[in-house]
Amino acid sequence: MTDPIDYEAAITENPNDLAGFANAVPIAQIGEEAFRRIDKIIPVELLGGRNLRELVARDTLPIPGPADREGYAPNEWRYWGAGLLDYLKVLAECERHGVVLERVFDFGAASGRVLRHFAVQGPASEVWGSDLNSRHVRWLQEFIPQAKAIINGASPPLPIDDNFFNLITAFSVFTHIDECESDWLAELRRILRPGGLAYVTIHNEATWEELRLLLEQKKEQKSRLYCSMAAADPQFTTLVDGPLPAERIVYEFAKQGPYRAQVFHSTSYVKRVWAEFFDILDVLPRHHMHQTVVVMQKPSR
Repeated sequence: MTDPIDYEAAITENPNDLAGFANAVPIAQIGEEAFRRIDKIIPVELLGGRNLRELVARDTLPIPGPADREGYAPNEWRYWGAGLLDYLKVLAECERHGVVLERVFDFGAASGRVLRHFAVQGPASEVWGSDLNSRHVRWLQEFIPQAKAIINGASPPLPIDDNFFNLITAFSVFTHIDECESDWLAELRRILRPGGLAYVTIHNEATWEELRLLLEQKKEQKSRLYCSMAAADPQFTTLVDGPLPAERIVYEFAKQGPYRAQVFHSTSYVKRVWAEFFDILDVLPRHHMHQTVVVMQKPSR
């Protein structure tokens, strides 16, 4: 659905470079062929009666250029369509668990791949996003004025009141948090309202199995995720032929930067350790590309 992140570029580029942006035109201006391609990646059942043409026409915001997309998708329709797909999946979980959206927070929002859909399509009355990368935050501030964008540090706290949001999303964030994981879980719990949902993606056994299949099919060199982990640990190519070797395992391939590590969590680890902070409602393998989605709720008690 989307292309993997170019981790090498992410490490070598200055994340705080505030040079001018080279944006693409809004998705509302795409042609018929691009629309048909978007239509093919959005399941009808996820639309829930929404009209895809109306969703496309409603988004008149610019699309960030390739350098500001965190490696997601080389072209505009795939970038926008993949964000819409994740947005609709989040809405489906909210509806399934009876959560009415008022305030939404996208933790690690980058330049708004998913956040833009909450800002443009609704139904939340307030949309917030944060990121480590000041360039991404500036992009959000300049081009998605409907959202409130803030910079977060490598560790908490966030400048947000207790019990503020009723939905928090975190796409490809805990896949890279090698330190301060518990601190961030506690912080997200703090700012989430009782009964609110946290929709978080992780690498788990399902991702590990996909990597094993890549090796088996001799396609591993086509996966940047695979290559980054093989570079981090010479034993990885042997380990991946078996089960996930630990409940939580960190592959560090750089000493600094937001993508310095890939982190894997077993489902049993999440259900045991993360359950200290949230009620675990669903674990959905491959629900965000090769990543697993963990749907959690802050207890009302």
